[in-house]
Amino acid sequence: MKNLLKFLVKYHFGFMFLFLELIALLMMVQFNNYHQVSFFNSSNFITGTLFSMVDDVKEYGYLSKENQRLVNENARLKEVVLQFQATKSVAYGDSVVVDSLKQEMDSVSAVSDRLVNGLDSTLVYTMNNAKVINNCVSTNFNYLTLDKGSKDGLKVDQGVMNDQGIVGVITSVSKHYAVAISLLNKHFKLSSKVKKNDYYGSLSWDGESYRHAQLNEIPFHVDIQVGDTIVTSGYSSIFPEGIPVGVVSTFEKKGGSNFYDIDVELLTDFKSVNFVNIINYTSKEERITLEEQE
Repeated sequence: MKNLLKFLVKYHFGFMFLFLELIALLMMVQFNNYHQVSFFNSSNFITGTLFSMVDDVKEYGYLSKENQRLVNENARLKEVVLQFQATKSVAYGDSVVVDSLKQEMDSVSAVSDRLVNGLDSTLVYTMNNAKVINNCVSTNFNYLTLDKGSKDGLKVDQGVMNDQGIVGVITSVSKHYAVAISLLNKHFKLSSKVKKNDYYGSLSWDGESYRHAQLNEIPFHVDIQVGDTIVTSGYSSIFPEGIPVGVVSTFEKKGGSNFYDIDVELLTDFKSVNFVNIINYTSKEERITLEEQE
């Protein structure tokens, strides 16, 4: 014990130096967005492998919940099919209506097949999928780690969503893993609009509740009601128009301004995000090139 104390006293300046260096490094990564992204990018493979191993152990605990989600989704899809069938039955006497419905169903089925199989190069948006192997909602600058990377077609600035709504945007990619900035990040801005009247603004997170974000720049003369649906505007080159974001929970006029303070209850439960879809905008480069010419 005495030898240990002598050792600590002898080298206490060195230990103090290492401790302060560690604190400085953590503060630099935590509060500097450039260093934060660089840190995630350089450590993707190591952290991704570690998270993947831990996630394999945890996965069994999620199977029951995930199976229930799939059952609910299958039930919803069956309701859609039954609705189509009921409509066809009602219109049975009108062959023109029946043919029209049949063509519409065939068209939906064909597009679905092309999306699943990735066979249609004319589609503006295609989908990939990934599993979330690390996720944080407890800081002001949250990120997610995905179990797929560049070898799977993932790229920086691709949108991330799940069956509930918007999740985030990919910020860095390695061969086997990707890191996405979460909607629950103070640096994240999302162009969104009120679905019923198309008035758009900027959605951001204030760092408070993981279930709520704030929609800004909506003029006070716009008709806003609690429960109104908020969706993506389609004005960015990342997300298409109409993806669900949330619903209006409260709103009030800003003091001394012409805009509302709108609180939006997010549809995505970020504490239960497990599987996600990655959106690939196939015409993105053409659009950006054209816009930069203006």
